[in-house]
Amino acid sequence: MISLFGPKLTLTPLTAAPIIASMKISYDKVDFDKLKEDAEREHRLDIEAIERVRRLLGKSASSLPTDRNGAPRRAPKNKLRSAGAGKGKLLRAVRSIVKAKTGIFTRYMIEESLQKEFPEMIVKRGSLKSVLKRLADDGGIEVVVPPLGRRHAQYRRGKSAPNKEDD
Repeated sequence: MISLFGPKLTLTPLTAAPIIASMKISYDKVDFDKLKEDAEREHRLDIEAIERVRRLLGKSASSLPTDRNGAPRRAPKNKLRSAGAGKGKLLRAVRSIVKAKTGIFTRYMIEESLQKEFPEMIVKRGSLKSVLKRLADDGGIEVVVPPLGRRHAQYRRGKSAPNKEDD
């Protein structure tokens, strides 16, 4: 015997069969077309709300990418990074800063100078490190103190600083 609702009401397989049969939902009674229409209506309402927000922000909805259902699509990752410096701009900017430097300098000093002279340029730490390494390999700067552990590398302007502007 199975006790579902406490000690007073007990169900046996013979008494439970009619209850279980009445609880079953037959698949013919469910209107799948109506469920699909409801889901599509909700989806359209969501899209319309997004379009209203875009209009309020001043962006035209037609210029933004959409998928085949008309839903807004995310921009590719390379489009999101378009605020970066661009190919070769960081190298040219660092070369111009190094030309103005006298004495010993570190990556952080170059980074500060970049922020002052080129405030619109977004500089990633790894990009700046690779530009400094490239300049050291080309002879544009010399490594006075190599990096070791937490100690930062120290540089000075190279004796034979190349004046090439392209990569």
